[in-house]
Amino acid sequence: MTELQNKIIAPPKMSLTIFILKIVANSTGGLIGTLIMFLLFALFSSFLSPITDANTDIQTVTPILTLILMAITFISATSANIIAIFLSYFTERSKYKRLSQPIIHTLLLGVLVFLFLSPLYFLAANQTIEVSIYVILLHLLISVQVSSSIFENSSNHKYSMLSIYSSAITFMLSASVIFGLSKILESPALLLFIALPVILGIYGIVSGIINATYNGLVYVYDKDFLIEEYFPIQKAPQSESTENRET
Repeated sequence: MTELQNKIIAPPKMSLTIFILKIVANSTGGLIGTLIMFLLFALFSSFLSPITDANTDIQTVTPILTLILMAITFISATSANIIAIFLSYFTERSKYKRLSQPIIHTLLLGVLVFLFLSPLYFLAANQTIEVSIYVILLHLLISVQVSSSIFENSSNHKYSMLSIYSSAITFMLSASVIFGLSKILESPALLLFIALPVILGIYGIVSGIINATYNGLVYVYDKDFLIEEYFPIQKAPQSESTENRET
């Protein structure tokens, strides 16, 4: 790269090993979140029969069931995101410099997402159980998107646009996959249990591909587009004597 470009901190190259480890880290967070969700479902099984029992005739969602679903979704999603952040932190120590800050902000914004979606939960309770399932899936999608954006932006804010693209594509792709599976799977509980690993796994794949693609473009074109657009290098002003010589 040129002398000017050497002054720019390009995004670190991603090896195939790190790419796989990031997918494993995110998927593991999703699996542990699913395990927590399963344990909570088992703990409150007497209240969750409209979801866990496919043969039940109960299609309404009571206020107590709504509160339980909200709590289970919040705990499971937040746990999955924190574990995914913790494991991803150790996959690229050269890139991720902070751990406690993204975890704290994930908790805080997780609470905000919970509060903002609360009215939607209770509106869905007046509909069928399927509507409540879709609200839970929306909660999981938003939670993962917010958490992943926080983690990536805290590591290197100069490449926050890559995180935005990764989160946006993950949201759309995960939503397509999840809602597509909802038309195939007959069990609402099974759909909820596979949601977190699918969403976080897709994020690991998408973010890896986007970072690797952008890194390749930087080295092919010898230009760091995001740095030059959002953080332009200021050239030192020429001295008066230099200007006089030029004239």
